[in-house]
Order: sequence, then C-alpha cells, then structure tokens
Amino acid sequence: MSEIVQSLDDITKSLEAEVLKLIEWTSSLDDEAFFESHNNKWSTGEQIEHLRKSSWPLAQAFGKPKFILRLLVGKPNRPSRSFAAVVDKYQSKLAAITDMPTTRFYPNLSNDKSKKQILN
Repeated sequence: MSEIVQSLDDITKSLEAEVLKLIEWTSSLDDEAFFESHNNKWSTGEQIEHLRKSSWPLAQAFGKPKFILRLLVGKPNRPSRSFAAVVDKYQSKLAAITDMPTTRFYPNLSNDKSKKQILN
C-alpha cells in the first residue's frame, strides 16, 4: 500500500497537536498522580523527563541547515514517511527491545523538581 508523504508543515502540526494533548492531560493531574509510579514503571513525570531528554538531540539536528545534516548522517536511503508511519515504526521497535542498551535518556528526577518545572 502506497502512503501519502506529509509535508514538513503537516508533520509539525501533527506533533504540535500531540504535544497539546499531552500538556492538557498532564496539567489535569494533581502532583501525587503526576509523580506516582505503578508496577515499577516510570511515573508520568519521569515519562515527560525521558521525552525531553530523548527529543533534545533531534530538535538540535532539525534546527541545523539541511546540508549540515547530510554531511553528518548522509543522504536518506528510503522515501520519507508520514507521522503515523514513524509512530508505528517506533512502537514496533520498542516492542522488540528486550534489554535497554543505554541509560542516557533515563529520567533523573529529584524530589525538589516540581511538576511545573518538568512541564516547562
């Protein structure tokens, strides 16, 4: 099945919409629910901290001119994907992981960080 390639503007709008949903949902949580962990899983606050840490390098890369990215990582070896396709690929890769290779993007929340500090 051939997939329609979205423009950068469409992808940006999709990401912004998802971020707004996340902000609305996390803002509705009280501090206890925001920091509460269940079944040895990360709390909402830890998830947010992980997303911030793991997306920072991408934000830095996408802020560079295209020719710099090509010099650093080369030319793509496949056509562009839609946002939905990227999400599906990411989730399938996550499902296949049996051992976490690095802790670089693990959250590191100290008790003195407030919900507001994490969300900003």
